[in-house]
Amino acid sequence: MSGGAGITVTYWVGKAGGYKLIEKYGKYIHLVPERYNKTAAWFEQSGSKLLVFAYFIPGVRHFTGYVSGISKLPFKKFIVPAYIGAFL
Repeated sequence: MSGGAGITVTYWVGKAGGYKLIEKYGKYIHLVPERYNKTAAWFEQSGSKLLVFAYFIPGVRHFTGYVSGISKLPFKKFIVPAYIGAFL
């Protein structure tokens, strides 16, 4: 269940900090603006399906919560697929 808690925390950090957080601290977690833009485009294309399968893609699972929060995905649309992926 810690996977679900972790992605929820990253969602709220992304929602509160927004893109400014990536610009300022992204280089420390290897999420530079260019990489964020690629991930955000993939996320917009794939939607909530990405949240379910993100746990199985190394490197992607760590950023889906941030991208979801920054992209202003409603929490109700975020939580169900994110927790299904964490459970699986």
